[in-house]
Amino acid sequence: MVSFVSIILLAIWLMQTVYLDEFYRYIKTRDLHEAMNNIESAINNEDLEDALNSVSEQSDTCIMIVDDDATVEYTVERTSECRIHRWSKLTMKSYLRRIREGDGTYTKIYLNEEEEDPLEAKIQPKESDDRPSEEEEGEHSGSEYEYNTYSPGIIARSKNKEKYDRLFYNQSKTEDMIYAKRITMGDKKVTIFLDTEVSPVDTTVATIRIQLIYITIIVILMTIVLAIILSRKIARPIIKINRQAKELAKGRYDTVFDGTTYREVNELSNTLTTAAVELGKTEQFQRDLIANVSHDLRTPLTMIVGYAEVMRDIPGENNPENVQVVIDEGKRLTNLVTDLLDMSKLQAGVSKIDPGEYDLTDSISAIIDRIAKMTEKDHYHIEFLYKEHVLVYADEKKIYQVLYNLIGNAINYTGDDKRVIVKQEVFVEDKKVRIQVIDTGEGIKKEDLDAVWQRYYKVDKTHKRPVVSNGIGLSISKNILELHQADYGVESEYGHGSTFYFEIPFTKFANK
Repeated sequence: MVSFVSIILLAIWLMQTVYLDEFYRYIKTRDLHEAMNNIESAINNEDLEDALNSVSEQSDTCIMIVDDDATVEYTVERTSECRIHRWSKLTMKSYLRRIREGDGTYTKIYLNEEEEDPLEAKIQPKESDDRPSEEEEGEHSGSEYEYNTYSPGIIARSKNKEKYDRLFYNQSKTEDMIYAKRITMGDKKVTIFLDTEVSPVDTTVATIRIQLIYITIIVILMTIVLAIILSRKIARPIIKINRQAKELAKGRYDTVFDGTTYREVNELSNTLTTAAVELGKTEQFQRDLIANVSHDLRTPLTMIVGYAEVMRDIPGENNPENVQVVIDEGKRLTNLVTDLLDMSKLQAGVSKIDPGEYDLTDSISAIIDRIAKMTEKDHYHIEFLYKEHVLVYADEKKIYQVLYNLIGNAINYTGDDKRVIVKQEVFVEDKKVRIQVIDTGEGIKKEDLDAVWQRYYKVDKTHKRPVVSNGIGLSISKNILELHQADYGVESEYGHGSTFYFEIPFTKFANK
């Protein structure tokens, strides 16, 4: 902040002291050119005299319009010290000749304390009415004096004829800026002379410099104090948040970040508090997952080991029924491990989709037939409602896994009627097909609707062994559907069952 303020102060110093004179001259030059343009636009108008008076008043400028013979056509004398109105006719002709021989314009700044321009300082006849007094002649004894009738002073020429000194009766430190331009007025050429006073800025610069010294000291001191106050105000809540974040890193998920300062720190505090709550939930979900998965792993392993020992130790127990139990439990164990690996890959972002066109309706029918055989002994009934076969462009294996998980989840949580409905709807205008899996179970509470897709989440906290899926199928399905950029969701009213759905684009109807 101090550096920033210092740069601004430096810029102010440069503009108000070093470059003030140049900037002031630039403004005066621009005003003269603008005044000249206004006169040019009105030069052939009947109200030229009014226009000249207006321009002279607005720009504080003396104006003189003369023809090539130095005859004055129009004149506006703004001040009594105007230089162009003190020129002799001879001097005026010299300027006109220079302008004609040049590019038609002339610009010059005259320092009133310095020597006249050579064109203006022409030696005038001694019959001038502006003779020096006897006292002045006494002061300059030994010199030859010649007088300029149109200049307020004496032109003194030394005997060596190399140096001219101007003696003013009324010395002035101001400058005159003269701008002339030759244009056409009616049927003849005229030259417009503009003369404006340029006041010196040395005294102004000195005054501003003193003011800027005090201003700079005061502003820098105030900036330092303000920077210290702001830095402490900003740093204190950040230090507090950092200390609380270290507690969060130690696993204390009940940490509350209480930012009570400016908006950004408050938002950061709220975000970190939300992150702490979510991390706490995730930690609890992980514990639940470990408990559930451990149970699901232990049960098939226990049955495999138990049946194997029975078949080994008891004669006659090595029969196809016992072997089938071992095989079924081994498959259940394999499926559980496979789902865990799939979920890990999906969450790590290393699993990719391999889309292609296939018959979605046939795929759903195949899944239902497979699950129906697995649940036949438990008397579950799965109904598939559709009107026509549709082709979709998607990864068949992964969509198959989504459907398997959704139907398996519906079987696990359906009502006592053990009924599950799979419904296929086609929206031709939107080029989408919606798949709905409906159960008749207890449904899901409103506050749990968004959480059912989260990893490690389980609505029923009392663990039960699933009939088909293993409790992590919804998390896997969510990741697969997001890879397909598909719309998905769940609709449920507690006590009236649930409907899980997803939508994917379809390409065309199958000819069946």
